[in-house]
Amino acid sequence: MQDLRPILTLGHSPDPDDAFMWWPITGMLEPRDRDGRGAGRAVSGPAIDTGRFRFVAVPDDIERLNRRAAEAGDLEVTALSMHAYAHVQDRYVLTSCGSSMGDGYGPKLVAREDRGDVTIEAVRANGSGMRIAVPGTRTTAFLVLSLMSGNRGVGGARAFESVEMPFDRIVDAVATGKADAGLVIHDAQITFAEAGLRLVVDLGAWWKGRTGLPLPLGGN
Repeated sequence: MQDLRPILTLGHSPDPDDAFMWWPITGMLEPRDRDGRGAGRAVSGPAIDTGRFRFVAVPDDIERLNRRAAEAGDLEVTALSMHAYAHVQDRYVLTSCGSSMGDGYGPKLVAREDRGDVTIEAVRANGSGMRIAVPGTRTTAFLVLSLMSGNRGVGGARAFESVEMPFDRIVDAVATGKADAGLVIHDAQITFAEAGLRLVVDLGAWWKGRTGLPLPLGGN
C-alpha cells in the first residue's frame, strides 16, 4: 500500500552525533567516505512511529546547510549555526529541542606543535597574514573567533586570513602546513592532538570567561 503521508526533509550535519540523534525518525544512513560520498541513503526504516509525517534525512556540511537556508530555504527542518540563524529568522523558527551549547567548552583554535609562533596575540595582530582554516564564515565558531581576535572581515580590519573548507578537512590542512592554524568543531575538538596539533585557545572557555554564559553553537 502506498504511503501518502507528507514528507518533511531534515537537514543535519553528517557528524556521528547528529546522525545518531535523528536516525530513529529517518532510518539509519550509510556511512560516508572521505570524499563526502554516501551518508545520504537510508539503509533501514525509522525505529519509531513517526505519526502523520515521513522524514527524509539530508546530511550535509554545516556551512552548506547555513547557506542553503539563507539562499533557498527549501528544507522543512534544518540544522543551523546560531550565527546563521540570525540571517534566516524571517523564514525559520527554532525548535524547542536539539540545540548545541558549550558551557566553558567549545570550538578550538589549534596549530601544529612546532608552530610556537601561533598564539592568541599573533592571531589578534592586525594584518598578520596568518592563514586560518575555518569551517565556514557563517558558523558560530567563526563569529566567536572574529570577536576574540577583532577580525572584522570584508571591508574592515582583518586580523587573519580565513580559508573556508569542510570541517573534517581542517585538521589535515593544519597538520600538512596548508594553513597556519585551524578552527575545529565536532569530533575534531576531541581528536586534534592525535594529528600532532596543540590547543591555542578554546573559544567556549574564552566566551565563558568573558560573559559568564554558555555559548549557543547551533540549533534546529
